[in-house]
Amino acid sequence: MKIEGIAFTNSQVERTASGIIKKVECEGDKALCYFAKKFDRVELKALKVPGKKLKSAFEKLPKEEKKALKAAGKNIEFFARKQMPGAWKAKKNGFTAGEILRPIETVGVYVPAGKFPLVSSVLMNCIPAKIAGVKRIIVCTPPKADKKILAACWLLGIKEVFLAGGAQAIAAMAFGTESIPKVCKIVGPGNAFVMEAKRQLYGKVDIDMPAGPSEVLVYSNKGKADWIAAELLAQAEHDESAKSVFLTISAKLAKKVRTETARKPNIKVKIVNSEKQAVDFINAMAPEHLVLFDGAGLLPRIRNAGSIFVGKYSAVAFGDYCSGSNHVLPTGGFAKARGGLSVRDFVKAIAVQEVAESGAKKLAEIGETIAEMEGLKEHKKSMELRRKV
Repeated sequence: MKIEGIAFTNSQVERTASGIIKKVECEGDKALCYFAKKFDRVELKALKVPGKKLKSAFEKLPKEEKKALKAAGKNIEFFARKQMPGAWKAKKNGFTAGEILRPIETVGVYVPAGKFPLVSSVLMNCIPAKIAGVKRIIVCTPPKADKKILAACWLLGIKEVFLAGGAQAIAAMAFGTESIPKVCKIVGPGNAFVMEAKRQLYGKVDIDMPAGPSEVLVYSNKGKADWIAAELLAQAEHDESAKSVFLTISAKLAKKVRTETARKPNIKVKIVNSEKQAVDFINAMAPEHLVLFDGAGLLPRIRNAGSIFVGKYSAVAFGDYCSGSNHVLPTGGFAKARGGLSVRDFVKAIAVQEVAESGAKKLAEIGETIAEMEGLKEHKKSMELRRKV
């Protein structure tokens, strides 16, 4: 089975996203209303959702849904607090160096529309930002906003929710419009146009990560075929381009899983000859989700995966919704370079150094030589002045 990256864009998507971005940059709110009418068939009178509407949406949620959202939120918050990095400071040879942490000031969260309301995306993107200390979090969601999404925003105290979807929402948050504030970072899932807009605007604004179709790789040699199939089918449920792979040494189990998943042609089954081959395959694919059904012993050798689920009771769906780990994960092989979204994505580590006179003399001996090597005379002079005090 060939392992390959995911193509996130094509020339048509590129051109369309570029045109949308330019129009929003030039026309602001007017462009957003134009695209709402064109793509969503909605005539917008205002882009911002009134606070009363957010509150009403939450109040109308069934009790069990409120309870589930609150419980999931608590688990995500617990996980995020544990992830929070700390400031540090150290002294050495007459100088002190360290890092202080500061939250990003403004974050924009995109929550797409679709067949079902992605309320979990509101929780997964907004809660880590809140724990990081981000002062201003805004949400953009398509004009036909689902009330459950609005309810989740109210639950988290997100009061700035705007009716803008697609590439136009990303552009609005990147440039700012009359209604939507310019943000420092944009996070959240979306279709190919959303991803392309984020790609084109990266540098103007920070983004979370490129994201493609969902992926899962399940490894097992003696698990229950129906349980394994359930994991594969759950990810295949997202769309036809989702990648679901079952990896095993057991030909017998492979046959059973093939039978259980026959209705989904995008589910692949691969037989390997050894654990080493399995580990090599996993690390080469770098799957978004990795399920080690009965292969916990492989964990120390796994280098590349977005999120790992160990043991037969560790359903990926728990991570998708409520166990606390974030479901915003790298796909298409990007797990070779980074992990999932976390509280660390919303804080900046700022280096701080304080040099005493004694330290300046010692550092100058090193720095002046390097400055001379690079031919930067003024750099050398700035250190030399302090050395000769």
